[in-house]
Amino acid sequence: IQSITETRELSEEEKLAEGRGIEYEYWMDKSHDGLGRDYGYRHNGSPDEIFVFLNFGNASSHFDTPAYLDTTVNRVRVPIRFVSEMMGAQVSWDQDNRRVTIYFPAVSREVMKAVPAPGYDYPDLIHPETHLPDPYRFRLEKRTVSMPERTIVLTVDHPVAVVDGREVPLDAPPVIRNDRTMVPVRFIAEQMGAKVYWVGANPIFRLADGTLSGSYQVHIFTPFFPLFEYPSWYLENRAVRY
Repeated sequence: IQSITETRELSEEEKLAEGRGIEYEYWMDKSHDGLGRDYGYRHNGSPDEIFVFLNFGNASSHFDTPAYLDTTVNRVRVPIRFVSEMMGAQVSWDQDNRRVTIYFPAVSREVMKAVPAPGYDYPDLIHPETHLPDPYRFRLEKRTVSMPERTIVLTVDHPVAVVDGREVPLDAPPVIRNDRTMVPVRFIAEQMGAKVYWVGANPIFRLADGTLSGSYQVHIFTPFFPLFEYPSWYLENRAVRY
């Protein structure tokens, strides 16, 4: 039996959608330079080794001390220098006073944002299988994202931070672990304008063979992420925003 396959050229609408999808992924990768793309599908961590992702870049691979779940306060702690520097901050350490200062300079950057096409809303954009926005349902729009200058001072074992000269209570103080200052990830990331999602012991990804994967993870999204307003279908619907 002879079969004939006819190759059809893409329509103009299909070409535009395909290009839009490729451009979205380009801007997604630009939002976490140097980390490589990693959605966390196959990463199963543990309370002693939490996987941390920044704008779908694998941040944990750059840690010299793993993030962990501090069960005494039920908070994920991360090495402050690595996370802060990945988000564009400068970090200094005062050994005598056991104090860390994080300086986040004012930043203004032009980025491409994925916004819903007419007739759609943000929840409509994400394809439930690819976890990427459907290129027929969004358009790309250039926007200027600005973040203010900020200085954060943290003292080891002290439950109060100083943010731009103002005292802010912490739900868990910084601690030293393996000669590294470890801080609650939510506080430091949100002070820099980011969103944080926590994935606990229950996995959230369904793999091709039907099994589930992806546990003990933290996902951080900065305002420079092209879909910061609604970063991910599976995170918005299954992970815990905290």
